[in-house]
Amino acid sequence: MALWFLAFLAVGSSAGSVLQGWSQALNPLDNVMSGWICFDYTLDLCTLPSGVIITKVTVEDPTTCQLFCRIYADCQMWTFDEGIQGENCFLINMDPNLYINSCLEFGGPDYPTIDMCIPESMETDCSKFTKGKCTYPSGTLEVLPDVAEPPADGSAGCDDACKLRSDCVYWKYLFEEDECVLYSSRDKSCLLTRGPRYPDLVNCSNVEPPCRDNADCVDPEVCVDGFCQVCTEDSHCEEGYECVLGECVIKGCENDKDCLVPGEHCDVTDGKCYVCVTDDHCPGGVCNTTIHLCFECLLDTDCEDPAEPVCSSSNTCVECENDGQCTHGVCDEPNNTCYECLLDTDCEDPAEPVCSSSNTCVECENDDQCTDGVCDEPNNTCYECLNNSDCTNPAEPLCSSSNNCVECINNNDCTSAALPVCTSMGICVECERTEDCGTAGVCDESTNMCGCREQEDCPGYNAICDANYSNCNYCNATENVEFGSCNAGCKTDDNCAAPLECYVDNQCKDPPSFLSLKQIIFDTLSCEGCQGTNVEDGPILHIIGGEGVGGIPECYTNPLDHKDRIDFAIGTQAIFDHDDENAQEILNGCDRADLLGEVTGGSIEWTSQTGSWILVGDQVDFGWSNELQCKYSCCLDNPTLSPSLPVANLTQCKKNCGDNLVCD
Repeated sequence: MALWFLAFLAVGSSAGSVLQGWSQALNPLDNVMSGWICFDYTLDLCTLPSGVIITKVTVEDPTTCQLFCRIYADCQMWTFDEGIQGENCFLINMDPNLYINSCLEFGGPDYPTIDMCIPESMETDCSKFTKGKCTYPSGTLEVLPDVAEPPADGSAGCDDACKLRSDCVYWKYLFEEDECVLYSSRDKSCLLTRGPRYPDLVNCSNVEPPCRDNADCVDPEVCVDGFCQVCTEDSHCEEGYECVLGECVIKGCENDKDCLVPGEHCDVTDGKCYVCVTDDHCPGGVCNTTIHLCFECLLDTDCEDPAEPVCSSSNTCVECENDGQCTHGVCDEPNNTCYECLLDTDCEDPAEPVCSSSNTCVECENDDQCTDGVCDEPNNTCYECLNNSDCTNPAEPLCSSSNNCVECINNNDCTSAALPVCTSMGICVECERTEDCGTAGVCDESTNMCGCREQEDCPGYNAICDANYSNCNYCNATENVEFGSCNAGCKTDDNCAAPLECYVDNQCKDPPSFLSLKQIIFDTLSCEGCQGTNVEDGPILHIIGGEGVGGIPECYTNPLDHKDRIDFAIGTQAIFDHDDENAQEILNGCDRADLLGEVTGGSIEWTSQTGSWILVGDQVDFGWSNELQCKYSCCLDNPTLSPSLPVANLTQCKKNCGDNLVCD
């Protein structure tokens, strides 16, 4: 936080002129080092933008406030206000220079002068501590208006006005009023102390300026405004001398003709001859004007070739000097060249972990660098195999064109009659396309197996079977077995020559001479909360027939549901009949079952996980192969079937010719 506002006051003109004056005043003093602290200058009427106060804390003194600032990484400066009870320490995230730029009131002593404090404010951190909220109880000499407008005699501003009066020892300038107040006393009371994170406030104090004249300085430094420094302008030198590169020297050459060595050039600023003074003296290069020698480059911007954009420490244009200068990869510093890699550790891609002899990241350079398989060294690529000899697994003895060990390369390599086809993946399978299956159906390409999904997939599915079933096949795929196989036999009565019929064992036989079960009938009274879709989770029946010499016959159905309609809803009748080809499978063992002409019992199970199902009359009806035979009906001992009570027994079973069974 340099005291640049002091330059503002010294210029004594408009704000734009003030900033220009500040910049000009500071520039020559870059190399001055001083321990002189200008604590007596004050700032007031400063503004903090919204959001820059990190926090406020309560402390006893400004030193503690500074220590709190150091706790916060974002804290750039702090203020301590003795006039506040409680949270009197403000921790601020704001550039101190920007903060000072907001101040509208400045004050300072007659000595040390502004000119003396400008270098102090640049080079000594102690200058960053200032006072504020000051009052001046006595000693007002004069109030001067409009001092920012240059007076006719060209004199400076408020600080110079103080110098014009021998009794003035302090001044104060108010920016908004453009008013200068002169005081005969330095006595003042300041409640506010402000400063940066570092240095320590306790280590900073006012001291005398380091020099009064050149005798106090060590050559080549001279005394300028109380500071020992190298000269920056001729006025800093004694008469007859000029300032050249920080030294007061006698004037030398005036042009190149004065140089004794051919090819040298005169630097008129110091009167000496050098190899070069400007870049024009260095064909194809630039001049280091400090040592007056030509180099290919001094800065990266001197390197115009995009392939060599970096100015090296030896002042030559190169591709790189460190990794950060390589767009991709790392820098071979001895050769100043960017490569993808120098070591394996430079290769970050797990797929290319090896740094090759050509400094590129590759998968391998030898077999040892391949986790599995061998290295194709010309291509730096790992493969499972390059030759059949690389394939050690007897089940996969051949090296394919894609460099994988496989079971086969063509069909001739498949020796099993059951798996005669070689796939593009090098595996022997039953089929890869339907043409491979012949009479075995179609090819399931996901499993490479021959079979069927529907009856039409099997050759002879609609033929009338001969006695040996050599010309007809049926598909045994079911709801639970989506892909089945084609087998010799009938599927429907249409596959059997009259009067033969197709039985559940897929054989054509004479129609039964016995009375067989043909239908199961459900009349739904209500089905609250049921699925209501064509595909439903239907009930399963266990049916017990009458007693005969061979015992009591029984059968089980699969879940009963027509997939093309809603079977279980209010007012619907669902009939599962042998004559319906699709119903034969779900009737299962009960399709044309020989129950000795009667139903004596059994059970029904509701398989759906939703709904409450009630049948009309709480009963199930059964029809027979002889339409003249009376139907049988059975009552359910649990009239409401649901997921919580899914099973009911079939009771009170009897012939129901008059459809007059009443369940208890």
